[in-house]
Order: sequence, then structure tokens, then C-alpha cells
Amino acid sequence: MTRENTRSDTSDRSQTKNTSRKQATLREEVTGVRRLIRAIDRHRWMRAVSGRYSIVLLGGLLIVLAAALAYTLTSRNAPPFDIFIAFSLSAGSGAILIYSSSQLPDTDIDPRYYPVIGVWCVGSVVVTATTLWLYHVQPAAGNLTDPPRVILNLASLGGIAGYAIGFHDSRARTRASELERRNTELGRARENLEEYERIVETVDDGVYVLDEARRFQRVNDAFVSMTHFDRSELLGTYASAVFGTNFEDIDAEARHQFESGETDVASFEEEIYTAEDEAITVESRLRQFPVEGGWGRVGVVRDITERKRMEQELRESERRFRQLAEHLDQVVWMTTADQQELLYVNPAYEEVWGVDREDLYENATAWAETIHPDDRERVLEEFHKQVQDRHEAEYRIVRPDGEVRWIHDRATPIYDQNGDAYRIVGDANDVTERKKREQQLERFERIVETVNDGVYATDGDGHIVFVNDAFVSMSQHTREELLGAHGSVFFGERFVDTDEEEWCELIDGERDSVEFETEIIGPDVEVRVVHNRFVPLEIDDEMGRVGVTRDITELKEYQRKLEESNERLEQFAYVASHDLQEPLRMVSSYLQLLEGRYADELDQDAEEFIEFAVDGAERMREMIEDLLAYSRINTEAAPLEPTDCGAVIENALRNLERQIEENDAKIDIGSLPTVPIDQNQLEQVFQNLVSNAIKYHGDDPPEIEISAERDGGKWVFQVADNGIGMDPEQTDRIFDVFERLHTAEEHSGTGIGLALCTEIIDRHGGDIWVESEPGDGSTFYFTIPDANRSRDPGDQSTGQTTTAEGIDD
Repeated sequence: MTRENTRSDTSDRSQTKNTSRKQATLREEVTGVRRLIRAIDRHRWMRAVSGRYSIVLLGGLLIVLAAALAYTLTSRNAPPFDIFIAFSLSAGSGAILIYSSSQLPDTDIDPRYYPVIGVWCVGSVVVTATTLWLYHVQPAAGNLTDPPRVILNLASLGGIAGYAIGFHDSRARTRASELERRNTELGRARENLEEYERIVETVDDGVYVLDEARRFQRVNDAFVSMTHFDRSELLGTYASAVFGTNFEDIDAEARHQFESGETDVASFEEEIYTAEDEAITVESRLRQFPVEGGWGRVGVVRDITERKRMEQELRESERRFRQLAEHLDQVVWMTTADQQELLYVNPAYEEVWGVDREDLYENATAWAETIHPDDRERVLEEFHKQVQDRHEAEYRIVRPDGEVRWIHDRATPIYDQNGDAYRIVGDANDVTERKKREQQLERFERIVETVNDGVYATDGDGHIVFVNDAFVSMSQHTREELLGAHGSVFFGERFVDTDEEEWCELIDGERDSVEFETEIIGPDVEVRVVHNRFVPLEIDDEMGRVGVTRDITELKEYQRKLEESNERLEQFAYVASHDLQEPLRMVSSYLQLLEGRYADELDQDAEEFIEFAVDGAERMREMIEDLLAYSRINTEAAPLEPTDCGAVIENALRNLERQIEENDAKIDIGSLPTVPIDQNQLEQVFQNLVSNAIKYHGDDPPEIEISAERDGGKWVFQVADNGIGMDPEQTDRIFDVFERLHTAEEHSGTGIGLALCTEIIDRHGGDIWVESEPGDGSTFYFTIPDANRSRDPGDQSTGQTTTAEGIDD
């Protein structure tokens, strides 16, 4: 082998290695471009760049490069044809790309894939140019003739090819995307349909579908359960089998509403007839939908049988409510939740407010104008809170006649099932009388708190519930300590020991009050004497007490001193009267002796003088006897014992028998009771009253009536006559000692008799008075307490009549 051959083989091997290396490099470049294209196509940030703009930019770049190439060839004095060909290939390719980009919106390619076309265009130009450049840089055998022109022209043509490939790729992608979207929508629709079917089957309302012939095509479980038919029995059955004969009329009405455009959904109340021959009322909502040959109907029904029953009950309840409210004395009203519309007010409004209630139906807030100006702002402010919670208010109204009345108003909101107020109902009462009583009570409390006497009240168990300041000042306890404490805390055991019989008489109305005196420990730890008087008082459905307590410590001391003084006076009067009788009898005896012994020697004047002296001595003796009787009322009194008053009056009349006969008097005695008395003293009372009745008779013979009647816990006795009567203004005088309305010459007497009666009745715990008119006679009354609950007069003798002929036993 020669040296030249060896050199030639070495050169061929080297060239082969270089070619292989270049081819490998070219494959790597092409692979890199493909990866770049896939990466560009895959990344979103590249998709954000419009594919159309990238194609236009590429086309414009090719045109610019074509112009630069033509300029270069011209400067080299290349043939014009070559220059034209080179410019036309590159510039024409750029123009085609620009035109094709403008036509993309008119194609069926999804704009999302425009960047894919741009990537293919750019990638094709880059791959073609890179391939040619690599080919050109290989050994001389592979070099291109005029590389710039060839690379630019072929790369431009590569862009056209890339556009075509990208166009078809984008179209394929668009078809695949649309197919995927349709499949997704179909799947979603299938899921929605399945979900709808589940919903329809689970709702409580009945759902059904009718075809054009109005036969059931579909029903849910709720509809099947309402009808009690089997699903198989319903499907294909004409709707009237369930909805009855009225179905066709309701269906025709629904079609009319649909065709006239009144509504898309028609609502009716109709009846469903079940397989068990029962009818239930349903609320039906209908909608039509197109089917082959016409219109089908889909409906939703809700069983409102129970609701209709409740509505009927509500109407009946409302009817009863109105019937009741129409006859109530209190005002009953109802408004909407916003209080702007009055739904009802009963006739009592007209009675209380004095205006026509129809005015409120026209203006629900017209009543506010009647509110007293001093109360209006407060009431209206509270009025708007009624929708929030229960409300009460008291206010004054001014009626059209000017009368002011107090109103107690209550309002309560009514809530629906969602908790929202939809009605306000209320009642208003005329509490004018109650307010007046409260004002009177307030005035009474002020009076009670200012009086000097202690005032208290206890409940049924004897616990103190009220005391005034005066009562507290008497006690050694504070007001807080007294309230709630038992009454014995203040009154001691005397409060507990109130006589049961007295209390029963008090409750039964036979006694006006119960009184007692007791000792208490005052605030200065000093023993004080108090007088307590109480009457029954109902407190909280229990019978309690209300009483008045007076501190009589000083009064008792004065009374003690007065009694001592009276005792001394009575003793003096008794001694004086007794001692006066002896000289008076001496005077009277000597005058009578003088008259008898010297009668023949005395002239008429002397006899008259002696007669006057004897008469005066006699009257003096009567006065002294009466004074003695007056002074012995308390000193020589007998105990009070139950005594038959009929027997007492008989004894009195026996003492007056001569006077009765001389004056031809007639005395009628009614039934008289048995009461606790001093028999001798009451006999004196009857004797004095009957004697006066006979003494002061008129022209006719005396007629006297004696009777008694019960008045609560006492007896009232009457002694009535037909005598001359007296001036009513002078009736109080006659009960005083030595007070007379007539002279001794007109009518005899000492003027002590009625004073004696007064003292006796007073000792018995009663009162005495007279009712009289001049010329109409007089009626004397006196009372005797019935402490021992004596028998009624009807249980005694039937009474008697005493005349001048005699006295009946």
C-alpha cells in the first residue's frame, strides 16, 4: 500500500466520523426543537400569547428578511430573476402566513388552539433553518450554494408547511375537545337526571306527568301513596280516574291560562279519589311541556286535607271569637304586624271611646288622637315596641264629650312558623273607676299617715301587713320589725285572747266592732295603756283585721282622777241631800202645825203664804229624792243580769196605776226581749218615760206604745205617745239635770227624771234620744247592748195592753 493510499483512507475515515457526528448533532437539535414545541404547547404562559399574533409576527419577519436578502443580492449584482425568485419565495410565504392568520376566526377551529398553529409555524421555520445551517457547515461535499438565500427560502416554505400541519392538528384537537365536552355534558345531564329522579321520589308532594292524551306517564312514590293505587295501575290510566269528573274542566281552564299567556304555572284546588273510594283535597300546580303531537302536563300535588280542616276550625274559632268579642265589655282588637291596618275591633270600643269604630278601619292610628296630650308621646313610643314583645300600658283618653277616662291596654304579637310577627292582638279595659279608687286610696293613705291614732291591718293569721307612722311611734319596734310579725308583738296576749264569740258576731254582722284596752311597752320602755278598736277586713281571700289604736295613758289618768272626783261629789250629794231632808221635814211639819193650830186666826193671805211654803217644801223634798236617786245610780247599782223586760214594764205600770186611771191612759205593749240589765234602774227609766208621756198629753186621752226591735248587736226600745210634742231644736236640753221646757205652774216636775234616764242608759252602754214635733207627740228611743245574744221578741210573750180599767198580768 502506498503512502497516498494510506492518506486517502485516513481522510475518508475522518470525513465519515465528522458526518456521523453532524448527523447526531442534527438529530439532537431536531429532538430539542420538538421538545421545545411540546413544552411551548404544554405551558399555559405560552398559550396566553395569541397564536394569531405569533403567526403575523412570523410572517412580517419573513417579509423583512426577504427584503434584506433582495437588497444583499442586488448589491452583489445578482441576476434580477434570481433576486425576484428569492424575494418572492420568502415574502410570499410571510404574506400567506399573515393572510391565513386573519382568516382563522372564520374557521371551525377553537380559538384556544390558535397558539398550536403558531407553534407549528415557528417550529417549522426554526427546524428548517437549523437543519439547513447544520447541513451547510458539514464538509465541502455537503455545502449549500448561496446559503442565506437557500436557508431563508426553504425556511419560509417550512413555515407554510408548519401552518398546514398546525391547522390540521388544531382542527383535530377542536373535534376531540368538542367530543369530550359533549360526553361531559351528557354525563352531567345523566347525573342531573338521576339526581332529579331521586329528588322527585323523595319529596313529600306528589309528582305526575301526563301525555297529550292526558294519561299518566310517570308518578312518584308520594303520588302513589296518596291515591292508594299501585304504580302499575296508574301508568297509562286516564287522569280522571284519579282526579274525578272535574278534571277536564280544570284541565281546560289550565290550557286557557297557558295559551292566553296569563301564567306559566297554573294553581288549583281539586280532589283526588283514592282506590279506597275516599276523596282528599290537594293543592295542584300545573305546567305544560311540548311532546310529540301536542303538549304534555307535569303536576305537583300537595295533600291539604288537614290544612283545610284546620282552616275550617280556624274559621269556626274566629266566628266564635267574634261572637264572644261582640258581647264583651272590654275592647278587643287586632292589627297587622306593621300596625297600619286594623283587622277587627269589637263594639265595646264605641262605648269606651265614644266614637264610631268604622273610623279605625279607615285609619288604624286614629285612636292616637284621643290620647291625653300629657300621655301621648309616652304611649306612642311604647306602642311601636308591641311588635317586639308583649306590651302593657296605662294612659288617659279624652272622649268627644270632654270626659277623661283611664285605659289599661295590653298587646301581644302573634308569630308565624318562621318566628316572624304577622298579627298583633290586644285588649283595652276602662279602668277609670279603679284609678279613682287608687287615687282615693292614695289620699286615704296620706290621711292615715297623718292622723295621731295608730292604724294597722293584719291578715287571716294575725300577722301585721300594714302600720302607719303613729302606730310605729307607739311601739318599741321599727316598721320593718312590725311588718310580718304577729299582732301579739304589739298587743300582747290580749290580741290572741279576743273573745271568739265577739269575733263570730263581728263576722256575722251582729256587732259593729270589737274593742278592748291593754297595756303595751312603749318606745321608752314605759308601760302605756292603749285602746284598740278593729273591724273585719278581707285580705287576699282571708278575713283579717283593720284597727285603730289610741294611746289613752293620759286619758286613763284623767279618768281615774275624774272618778275620784265624782265619787267625792256623789258622796257629797248623798250626804247633803240626806242631811237636807231632816230640816226640810221640820219646816214642813211646823208649817202644817201652824196651819192647823192657828187656822182661825190666819187671814186669806197668811193661808196662801203657808200653802206656798208647804208646796215649796214638798217640791224641795222631791228634788232631794231625785238627787239621791241620781247619785245612787252608780253607788248602789246592781249587776246586769238577763231580765225579761216585759216583767219590768209591768212593775213600772203598777207604780203608775193611779196616774193611768186619773188620765184614762191607754198603753200598748209589744213583745219585749230578755236582755242583761239592772231591773230596778230600767224600771225607773220606763216609769219616768211613761209618766212624762201621760203628763204631757194633749186634749185627747193619752195613748202610749212600747216596743223593741233588734239592730245588730243591740236592742232599740221605743216609747211613743200622742202628746203635745216639743220643738226639735230643744230636744237635747231635756236630758240635762234641772233642764225643763215648761214652768212648774204649767207642768209639775223637778227636771231630773230624763237626766236620770240618761245616766242609767249610759251605765248600760246604750244611748237615749227623742224624736218629736210640736202637736204630733214624741217618741223616746234608748238602746241596750245584747251582749249575751238574748232571744228574739217573738220567743217572749205576745205583749199586752194596759188601760185605765186595769193592768194585765
